[in-house]
Amino acid sequence: MILTSRVVADRDTMPIRYTCEGANISPPLSWTEVPAGTRSFAIVMADPDASGQTWYHWAMWDIPGDLTGIDEDYSVLGPYPQGTNDFHKQGWNGPCPPSGHGTHRHRFTLYALRVDHLGISPVAHCREVEAAADRVRIAKAELTVMFRR
Repeated sequence: MILTSRVVADRDTMPIRYTCEGANISPPLSWTEVPAGTRSFAIVMADPDASGQTWYHWAMWDIPGDLTGIDEDYSVLGPYPQGTNDFHKQGWNGPCPPSGHGTHRHRFTLYALRVDHLGISPVAHCREVEAAADRVRIAKAELTVMFRR
């Protein structure tokens, strides 16, 4: 499985539009080479370079297995649940490392799942989404983007 975005390549700098310094909207994502048996997808975006522990920015799940991507600026009012992030908000919060803290990696992980629904709270924390998806995953793919302030 391959995860890409038309606005940023793997290991490139995230465009300002998708960060806390811009419009702070989610980027478009697409995927290919989905494994047989995939019934749904989950996406988690986190910063493993945050001080102390991984900082979770976004999670979305119960995405139908026949989809091949999502558009930018996915709203929490959409049909797929989005988790509570480490900003204590539901939905997307883009890259926003502390000023002067250096370049941070922000990793999007797409999970291909063998279930239609994860069966977790619609406001579950992103960590819970990640753990639930990992338990029922068929495959996963990553896209890492860089950002510094």
